[in-house]
Amino acid sequence: MSAYDIHEYIKSTGVKNATLTGGEPLLQEGIIELLEVLSRDKELNIEIETNGSVLLNKFANIENLPSFTMDYKLPSSNMEEKMAVENFNYLSKKDTVKFVSGSTKDLEKAKYIIDKYNLVDKASVYISPVFEEIQMKDIVEFMKDNKMNGVNLQVQLHKIIWEPSKKGV
Repeated sequence: MSAYDIHEYIKSTGVKNATLTGGEPLLQEGIIELLEVLSRDKELNIEIETNGSVLLNKFANIENLPSFTMDYKLPSSNMEEKMAVENFNYLSKKDTVKFVSGSTKDLEKAKYIIDKYNLVDKASVYISPVFEEIQMKDIVEFMKDNKMNGVNLQVQLHKIIWEPSKKGV
C-alpha cells in the first residue's frame, strides 16, 4: 500500500487522529514518504509511538511534523543501551517521553534522565508501572519525595479493568 493509499484510507474512515505504532514504525520502509504525505493534511493529527532507539533527526525537516511518544527503556528492561538520547534534542511540547518502571532502581534512573535532559521543559513526561512488578503507590511516593513536578503517572487501565492478559480490549 502506498503512502497516498494509506492517506486515502485514513480519510475514508473519517478519523481525525491516527497513531502509527506496532513494532517500530520508524523502521518501516517508506516511513519518511508516509509522514510527508500525512503531515500535509492539516485536518489530521498524527502521532508516532517509537521505542526510542531510532534517531529522530532524519524526520526533523518534515513540515507539520507529527507528535512523538518516545519510550525510554530503563535498566530492568535490559534494553537501555539501545536508547538514542540524542532524540531529546528533537522533542517539543507536543511530544511525550514515557518511562516504564519495574523497580526503584528504574525510578532513580528515570529521575536522573529527566533532570539531566530537562525533559519536563521539552515534552510531556510520564512514568508507568510494569504491571505486578512495582506498585503505583510506590511510584507516586517516589515522585512526591523527589519533587518530580511536571511528571505524570500513567496507568494501563485495561489491566485493572479486565484480566491483565486479556487481548483486544
